[in-house]
Amino acid sequence: MTTAVFSAALVVSAAVGIPVGRLVDRDGPRTVMTAGSVVAVAALLVVAAAPHPVVFAAARLMAGAAMAATTPFATAAFAGPSGGYAPLLAVLSLLSALAAGLARGTGPQGARTSFTRS
Repeated sequence: MTTAVFSAALVVSAAVGIPVGRLVDRDGPRTVMTAGSVVAVAALLVVAAAPHPVVFAAARLMAGAAMAATTPFATAAFAGPSGGYAPLLAVLSLLSALAAGLARGTGPQGARTSFTRS
């Protein structure tokens, strides 16, 4: 069930991304990112203390919606002030995404477990 909930949260994040983009255009990134961060904190506190799987799932879906309001700005931070350094910043963005993916998918043992055999 946990994997399905995490996958569903990513689907929610993708679905909420377009309306969030419209909010960014209308209200500015600072307002949207602040609201998304507040929602993310509340959602993750509920995830951490969830007494029932349904509560966990609902809170994780709420965190998925909050991801849409916060994660695009990490990429935009590389792309915004690029000037003549756009290719370098694209590589840095790719490397940071790869590092984040390794860190997220490896659990408490760290990145070295991604490369060892079971």
